[in-house]
Amino acid sequence: MEKPYRTDELCLALGGIAFYTAAGVFGTHLNRIAGAGELPRTGLFLLLSLLLLAFVVRTGRSERYGLRKPESAARLLRFVPLALLALSNLGYGVVLPDAVHDVLYTVLLAVSVAFLEELLFRGFLFKALEPKNAEAAAIVSSAVFGLLHLLRLFDGAPLPYVLCQTVLAAAIGYLFVTVFRISKSLLPCIAAHAAFDLCGAFAPEASVARLLVLTSAQLLLAVAFTVYAKRTR
Repeated sequence: MEKPYRTDELCLALGGIAFYTAAGVFGTHLNRIAGAGELPRTGLFLLLSLLLLAFVVRTGRSERYGLRKPESAARLLRFVPLALLALSNLGYGVVLPDAVHDVLYTVLLAVSVAFLEELLFRGFLFKALEPKNAEAAAIVSSAVFGLLHLLRLFDGAPLPYVLCQTVLAAAIGYLFVTVFRISKSLLPCIAAHAAFDLCGAFAPEASVARLLVLTSAQLLLAVAFTVYAKRTR
């Protein structure tokens, strides 16, 4: 008898996303209870990253889910402009934590979150839907990724900002799917995702109006990069 993860990849993808979402909520509460900054959540996400990596390697799916070198280094150079998308988060300045260990926790958290989300959404979910219709799979996986950001409403974030972030996340998700389809590797997506989140973590607090302006500019950049990537593939 085949194991569930071999017979129903979509259930595996959705189950993994649900578990990751629950872990994120738990990690946030753990931070508040422990009073140790981002250490508890960072440790939790690092553990989940290692477990997920071990599962993918153990089941022989590293190649399928893009944990490999890009097919063409020359093609990869086309995505260097993605750095602009990440750096745009620093448009209003840079604020670094006072303690060195807080900087380390922030970096590790950004990398682990990027790894988990890229593997779950661009790897598991996209690959589960791809056989039926690759373009539809790209749209659905990106939309689900965007909708996940609505959870920020429970943290008290303003509705207009959350809605803009949801649309932006979906657009960036579609961009990363495009990069994955062209390069056959998730590594560029993980790197760009981690850089984007890291720059966002080191950005100063800004008014809702300023955040809406920045998010709109980032949305235009994401759409422009996607069009560019599709035309040069």
